[in-house]
Amino acid sequence: MASPNGALKRGIPFLLLLLVSLSGFLAGCGSTEEESRSEELTVKATKLVESMIAGDFSTATENFDTVMKDAFPSDKLEDAWNSLVSQVGAFQKQTGTHIEETEEYLIVYVTCEFENSIMDIKVVFNAENQVAGLFFVPATGSTE
Repeated sequence: MASPNGALKRGIPFLLLLLVSLSGFLAGCGSTEEESRSEELTVKATKLVESMIAGDFSTATENFDTVMKDAFPSDKLEDAWNSLVSQVGAFQKQTGTHIEETEEYLIVYVTCEFENSIMDIKVVFNAENQVAGLFFVPATGSTE
């Protein structure tokens, strides 16, 4: 008859393997959720830029948080966009996106080629996936 200690010793490697497998699976679940959020917010940022290009500033402001809605209602966003275009020339095309994450925010850079310059439209999302900031900055050169 086998001793209970012998059975326990044979089961330990199996349990360790099971724990390692589960921890890898659970770690993968978190990164998939983060990737999904990044993809979702990249789509939102791209649509925001497309709305501005089309002159549909009310649609562009739909995902703004309360502070942004107060600071940049659609008419002020239109003024900012027109000011940008007057400085860098007519919009030509979107050339890519890249993401930066901080503790509080996920930032999507939508890189756009204008007639006289390449700019990043920096869209800052809060934890509720609302636009908490919008900036027009010179392109950094890193796109997907």
